[in-house]
Amino acid sequence: MLNPAAFAAPTSNLPGNLVRNSLRDFGAAQTDLAVRRRVNLTERVKLDFRVEYFNLFNHPMFSFAGNFWATAWGFPGFGEASQTLGNAFYSGGNGQSPPYAMGGNRSGQLTLKLSF
Repeated sequence: MLNPAAFAAPTSNLPGNLVRNSLRDFGAAQTDLAVRRRVNLTERVKLDFRVEYFNLFNHPMFSFAGNFWATAWGFPGFGEASQTLGNAFYSGGNGQSPPYAMGGNRSGQLTLKLSF
């Protein structure tokens, strides 16, 4: 949790003394896994089976992006992580879908492909 008393609005539109990139979200640590198996049915016909998991260990990644600046300067909720990183990238229907975005919940997909 951040201390809101440590921040103040800059005066006279001059830059403040906060260094670049000093306010960052929490670190992202996601493990994805993909396994593929190809079976040759004949010399020309092949069957591929693929299993993919995103965020395999279901590690939560929190983000300030949704409420950090909107609630800055002493408003309630300042500095609290209110959403996960996957939902922060999907603000208002724009961006990547949360199940497949970095920081989303664990999700998986199965693929079966026949090549001839």
